[in-house]
Amino acid sequence: GQIYFDFSGYSDMAIGLGRMFGFHFRENFEHPYASRSIVEFWRRWHISLSTWFRDYLYIPLGGNRCPPLRRSLNLWIVFVLCGLWHGASTTFLVWGIYQGTFLVLERTRLDRLRAKLPGWAAQIYTLAVVVVGWVLFRANTLNEALVHLASMSRLLQQPWSGETGIVATLASQVDAVVALALIASVIFATRQPAELLARNFKRPQLDRVAPFARDSALIVCFFACIVSAAATTFRPFLYWQF
Repeated sequence: GQIYFDFSGYSDMAIGLGRMFGFHFRENFEHPYASRSIVEFWRRWHISLSTWFRDYLYIPLGGNRCPPLRRSLNLWIVFVLCGLWHGASTTFLVWGIYQGTFLVLERTRLDRLRAKLPGWAAQIYTLAVVVVGWVLFRANTLNEALVHLASMSRLLQQPWSGETGIVATLASQVDAVVALALIASVIFATRQPAELLARNFKRPQLDRVAPFARDSALIVCFFACIVSAAATTFRPFLYWQF
């Protein structure tokens, strides 16, 4: 979640600043955590980078015109290089291999099994694969990644209820404000809020009122963000080094 909201917010800021100067850039994220497969996730995540790798690496290697085995190899090579593009470290290399392997599996045998899953189960599968991948991406070493994955595994083995259950553990460590922020983050990570706003703001009866209310709310939020940012210490974006 940290990587998504940090980088998606960074991209939205760039898009907004571009529009202030008359430039229109396409969205860089299209609700990737609503995806039902890893293939769909990478069509929605960091679209500019995915498009660049597709146009300048995957297609020159042969793209989808090659036989199935060569096509899978091309896809795997692209994601290995994508991992190394983020940094010349073992964790990024393993992350690229990990992502490429799941993409190849979905293009071959795994997709048949995934297609039989109900929508909610396919989303859980995708989220689980992505979360494990982010542990590799954020860790400084492979040993650190394994320690985090082991901790996640032990947490999942705990009962949900009881004094030592997952719910009680989270309740003791997360206050109400953080809990509400997490709930809001989950809701706004899906496409439904954006579709609802777009549908309502296009209604003819709101043409006169909605733009004023929308612009006023945006101005208030803009200054609130400036005040909030000025009151805290500087924290660079996670993706600044890339």
